Amino acid sequence: MGDKHKAGEALARSGKSHDAFIGDADNWATFVLVPVLSVSFALAATPLLRWWDKSDLGWRKGFRAIFAWLCAWTVTMMPISWFAYGHDLLSLMTGAVIQILGVVAFFRMGRGRWYQSQAAGVIKGIVLMCALQITGTFGYVVVIGIDLLGALLT
Repeated sequence: MGDKHKAGEALARSGKSHDAFIGDADNWATFVLVPVLSVSFALAATPLLRWWDKSDLGWRKGFRAIFAWLCAWTVTMMPISWFAYGHDLLSLMTGAVIQILGVVAFFRMGRGRWYQSQAAGVIKGIVLMCALQITGTFGYVVVIGIDLLGALLT
């Protein structure tokens, strides 16, 4: 009951209807989601690539390499990503395929640089995806905070 009361207070403080508040929060999510999550992904993954690279990439080249990998992963997931919205078996399977595509993109881009054997490439790709999932969880908390604060203050 206490959380519901606090949410009602925030909505009343904003001076907006419920639908207007949700619409503003959604607009803020559209605005900040990609920049916040891509930077958080890069901050989580760059140390891994620097560690796995035989010649030290450095932070600048490491960030560039991660963003190149993120772009390669994004291109492969775009045709199927709209299936992920929902609460059914198809959305669950789509999410799994998207994660596999991230490992495949890493596997295709990192041969000879970030891994030597195929088994190591798959394992490192899975480690990279796990790091992104953990970081994404914290990144989403930041995004939701920005969304709610933006909806409250605008």
